[in-house]
Amino acid sequence: MTHQGFKALEVYDHGRYFTMTGRVLTEKKTIREVDLSKFQYGAEPTNTAAKKSSVKRETLDTTNIDWYVKKLTDGPLGQKFAGYFYRGDLTPVDGDHSRGDYELAKTIADEIGFQPNLIDSIFRASAMMRLK
Repeated sequence: MTHQGFKALEVYDHGRYFTMTGRVLTEKKTIREVDLSKFQYGAEPTNTAAKKSSVKRETLDTTNIDWYVKKLTDGPLGQKFAGYFYRGDLTPVDGDHSRGDYELAKTIADEIGFQPNLIDSIFRASAMMRLK
């Protein structure tokens, strides 16, 4: 899923090699903090504070993960989801855990939409969950 103006970066504090050169590859942009809990997929862009405050945010009940897991298992991406969720099967991604993590999260998001807290809750209930 691609969202205009939304990018993500995964950074590790150990176990990976990380280099920063300070060399700017594109035009300089201001770095700002983003609160993902307020990000709403599919929301119409607004230009005024009054419009922003009137946007209704859907509240999800993440306590019933079993209902979402059944929906995902029975859905069009059910086989793919089940392989990652129940078995932690990394065969489709040649044993690559990071790609497997991405594929499971993307499969969930493709079916239920971009809901970070719900995606996280479902992922944590899966066989893919591990210390990282």
